[in-house]
Amino acid sequence: MPSAWTRNPGWQMLTLYGLLTLLLVVGLLLIRPLPAWRAKAERFTKDVLPRIVNITASGKYASSDHLLTALELKQPSETLVALMAELAPDETTLFVGPADDPLFMQNLLTFSYLSWPHQLAALGCRVGAAPQVLYRPRAGVRVARAFFYVQAPPSRLAAGSRVLSPKLKLLQVAKGEEWTSYCLQ
Repeated sequence: MPSAWTRNPGWQMLTLYGLLTLLLVVGLLLIRPLPAWRAKAERFTKDVLPRIVNITASGKYASSDHLLTALELKQPSETLVALMAELAPDETTLFVGPADDPLFMQNLLTFSYLSWPHQLAALGCRVGAAPQVLYRPRAGVRVARAFFYVQAPPSRLAAGSRVLSPKLKLLQVAKGEEWTSYCLQ
């Protein structure tokens, strides 16, 4: 005959755990005032939730959207593909950013992938050193736009730039403009 200690409690234990969890949650709500919880919930939805949604995105651009999360841009892949589609066949885009930023190369390669069939030129800026031209445009191809990743456009061009996100700005490059000087302030 089985004793009370050897029987499987099953649903009784689950009910007990559920009741204890409920009491814990109610107790925590009573200890801290509701506005404090509201502030925490607002901070969570503002700071953490967009990253989770971006990471768990699915669809055609799920991988590239994940790689471009550092841009803090809503639907980054679709936005970049649409901007690149506006270019003429003899135009390309320049990607400018700090060469020492760990995500610079990842974003550059993802940009390059999304810009196909347009070639992407790249300029890495370094503090106290000459800019590093990573990729030059092909002969006969004009640099028509410049994306500035975590890098401010030169002050002479800043007024004409368009803010896409806190970390990404877009600039129309004037015909004949020397884009290799874009790292210099």
